[in-house]
Amino acid sequence: MKQIENVCLRYCVPFLFRESIDRATPKIERYERPNGDCVWAWERVTAEDWKKGEAPLFDFLLDNLMADTGERSAVGRCFSMKKPQGRPFLATRFLASQGDSETEVTVSVEKIGLFLTRSRVGFLWYELGLSEAELTQELVVDFQQKLVEANPFAEWVAEWLSPLEKAFLPGREINEKLLPGRPLLYTVASFDQGTEAQMKKTAFALSTGRETDKPSEACLEGGFDGGCFGASEEGLALIFKGHSENTEKGRREFFLLYLYFLYRRYSILFFAERTNREISAATEDYERIKDKDADKREQRVRRREKTKASLEKLVVDMSLFLLKNDRLTVSFLEKESALAAFLSDKLRMQETEAALEEKLCAAERLIGSLDRLEYQEEEDRRQEEERTEKEREEVDRAFSVFGWRKKKN
Repeated sequence: MKQIENVCLRYCVPFLFRESIDRATPKIERYERPNGDCVWAWERVTAEDWKKGEAPLFDFLLDNLMADTGERSAVGRCFSMKKPQGRPFLATRFLASQGDSETEVTVSVEKIGLFLTRSRVGFLWYELGLSEAELTQELVVDFQQKLVEANPFAEWVAEWLSPLEKAFLPGREINEKLLPGRPLLYTVASFDQGTEAQMKKTAFALSTGRETDKPSEACLEGGFDGGCFGASEEGLALIFKGHSENTEKGRREFFLLYLYFLYRRYSILFFAERTNREISAATEDYERIKDKDADKREQRVRRREKTKASLEKLVVDMSLFLLKNDRLTVSFLEKESALAAFLSDKLRMQETEAALEEKLCAAERLIGSLDRLEYQEEEDRRQEEERTEKEREEVDRAFSVFGWRKKKN
């Protein structure tokens, strides 16, 4: 039975918030909740906080995600929940299996973090500690599977985000409460022994929350300092053999990299949702307005103006997102670049970002089409006014001639 030397179990809850990051930030900073003899509250985390104690490996990410100076250049802001003195935020008992027996472990919430972005996608994450003296690979895998199914901290996640108007991805409603669905998994672990096949099996189980004797090779990659990556749309697992400095990096740099990829992926999904929700699908809103009725014509003009304004805002937001998030530039270091390439491949980032670029081009073409329509309609109105004025002048001339002849008789 393989013993775990070091393990980090984190769970990410993605959500959308309906206001700008500048409006959301003070609401988060004002949050306070009495809990026994302490008060829970959020506090800002800066790039300098992430750099403490070691040389930064991801200056690009830190500056882009949460710059300390020139803050408007950063795409997001990070927060952490102030921890009660000398104890966890929450604790509960949980049953996990080891072979034919079940072991009751104390599960405690040790850390809580929050990442808000300018694309209005956010991530709340929490880290769990297990009190069992001897943690084995089998126990951790079983625990992971059962925890994502039970999701015991869902109501607390909703409470920690209570200052924001939000929608969880995915979400569910229980007793008229909007709660998060299954969280995304993030696991970093080192084992005292194990073959490459065993490590791949574990990496697959910890990245997906389900165990199988035949893990999909498409989700796995080995050769990283004797370790193994496992990545899927459900999560990421970094498995190492023996004591490794990478397990500590997994709590900081590698986790930040994972958040960065989640931010990119979910922002693109949100752009798709915004397109469906905000942009009219009625073809008449993109055609010439020929209504003679003044009221109907005015209604169509207002609808088209609203559609064009939504398109222009979407184009600005998508263009900024693509400009600020270069998928080719994450780190100049080989290990981190290898992990970034692996995540990009398994999360299909190239495919989704290519789709976003196509959507951006389509939106720009529609704006160009509406501009041409407006120009043509303005030309039609000008020509109609000229025609009307010419006809009026001809009538006036006719009456003038008629009046002169009548007076002469």
